[in-house]
Amino acid sequence: GTPGCGHVLPDETCIAGPVAVRGVGIIGAQFWVTPDPETGFSLFMPHATGTLPPPHARPALALRLAPNQDLTGALEGAGREAGFRRAVVQGGVASVIEARFVDAPLLRGFATEMLVRRAAVRCDAGAGAATVIEAAIVDHTGAIGAGCLAAGDNPVLMTFEGVLEAVG
Repeated sequence: GTPGCGHVLPDETCIAGPVAVRGVGIIGAQFWVTPDPETGFSLFMPHATGTLPPPHARPALALRLAPNQDLTGALEGAGREAGFRRAVVQGGVASVIEARFVDAPLLRGFATEMLVRRAAVRCDAGAGAATVIEAAIVDHTGAIGAGCLAAGDNPVLMTFEGVLEAVG
């Protein structure tokens, strides 16, 4: 009954009953755990598989964003560079330096873990409404925050991994 957030470690986790999960597949890329010299950690890094997606598939990017980039700006820039007008984030996880929300108090922990619950990304100025990233975040002390992230004010701490899928 107590809300919680954080990593689910496979060697330390036992699932007591059935669970429902939702997933998204991407054709043409995979995430591999790879040592990252910048952070000194092994992180999920996207790698091309050489397999082409079917013609009816929506364009998508497997992304890893590096430290100190603003999350919103980096997602918008990646989508713009790929020629997307609008996009959604599928399966995004990240760490940010503190967490600044539009609609919730600042989460002051210097190290956080974040799950993107929903993200509508505006990749060009004419694509409609502004980018909205809704996330649940836990800091290194166990404090939990959730809400819409403030654009331009949430730098990546270690990494962001996710799939950016074009929707327009």
